[in-house]
Amino acid sequence: MVKHLIKIGITVGFTVYSVSIKRRIGILNKCVKYYKNLAFIDTLTLLPNRTAFDREMRRIETNPQAYHSLTCLIFDLNYLKITNDTFGHLAGDELIRGSGQCIQKTFGGLGSLFRLGGDEFAVVLMDLTEDEVSASVNELSENIAEYNDTHQYKIDISWGIAREDEEPNIRRLLKKADEKMYENKMKTKKLQ
Repeated sequence: MVKHLIKIGITVGFTVYSVSIKRRIGILNKCVKYYKNLAFIDTLTLLPNRTAFDREMRRIETNPQAYHSLTCLIFDLNYLKITNDTFGHLAGDELIRGSGQCIQKTFGGLGSLFRLGGDEFAVVLMDLTEDEVSASVNELSENIAEYNDTHQYKIDISWGIAREDEEPNIRRLLKKADEKMYENKMKTKKLQ
């Protein structure tokens, strides 16, 4: 009888220990997932962040022949500093979040989206035609107009677009898109 009780005790102890280990492994897996999200997701917009962007750029650079074409779009909010200085940083955060939502709504199923930091966003579109890209940019304008109709703080955003076919160079594209975005931003400032 004592031997039987010892066997039961050992079995129960082992079962409790096994459940405890499984629970701890589950908790560790949740922690890994949480910290991985923190590493690659922007907490304000819930878009992939600069780290995710850099990782994607390295992936594209290592295999450019996999793409028939690449289109890069760089976005920068206009007047964010004025909004922050006038209405506070919570208002500025609302504009950043709203811009991210409009970009996500427009390009979410078409390519890779990123918040680079501050008020800058990037979109990388793979193998879309020029007409598809143009239609998407028009849709973004419509989405921003819809947003502005229903929100106190209005989104005003400048963007630049660059496209290359036949083994595109992603770094060169990003530089071109960034230059075009700044050209458009300067035009906006001159219109004030």
